[in-house]
Amino acid sequence: MRFHGITTQAFIYADAVRTVLGTLGGPTSIAYGINNKGAIVGESTLPSGLPHAFVYYRSVMRDIGTLGGLRRSARDINNAGKIVGVAATGVGVDRHASSTTVAK
Repeated sequence: MRFHGITTQAFIYADAVRTVLGTLGGPTSIAYGINNKGAIVGESTLPSGLPHAFVYYRSVMRDIGTLGGLRRSARDINNAGKIVGVAATGVGVDRHASSTTVAK
């Protein structure tokens, strides 16, 4: 999540106000999707530098974990709170589509 040497931070711009979402402890985050309730999904680095998927809702960023591997990215969220993305399932580069639902 570095583009041309620049560290990125996910944000939302609403009502002429930019709100930075923060990170999961690492230096970077990027947002990919938002639903009509304002839940935002994306990926952020941990302090170790590995990317994990997140959901940001009501000013709180939450790590939604992995599928047993080291990496996961959330790419979109629908209005029912269903999240889709991609995740590593074990050691190596094995990646699979994944989905989960945001707890209400």
